[in-house]
Amino acid sequence: MTFANAGHPFPLLFRKGVGVSPLPEESGLNIGLFPEAAYANRTVALEPGDKILFYTDGLSDLGENENFFNIFRNRFQEYSYMDSPKMLDRLTRLVLEQKGRATDDITLVLVEY
Repeated sequence: MTFANAGHPFPLLFRKGVGVSPLPEESGLNIGLFPEAAYANRTVALEPGDKILFYTDGLSDLGENENFFNIFRNRFQEYSYMDSPKMLDRLTRLVLEQKGRATDDITLVLVEY
């Protein structure tokens, strides 16, 4: 998979036998702010069963609990045994429990290879 980052947090990758880790960090400026901005592509070899979670910064900023993102990341790993629709449903519920404290939009996109 080849990707570029345009100002959002780094996606999380779940790989069986390894667990959860962020994808290689290569940050770029927010897209659309600077016409001359260049974005570096990163390539990651995916393995069958890998799950990648893309999310907006509203998630990492969510909640009064400063550890919410760590809790979310742990649940991502805990739920990784589930099929993707069920996993995304559980993660969405976790976010909705904290949503009342949100000051920014939150988007989750789960990709399974």
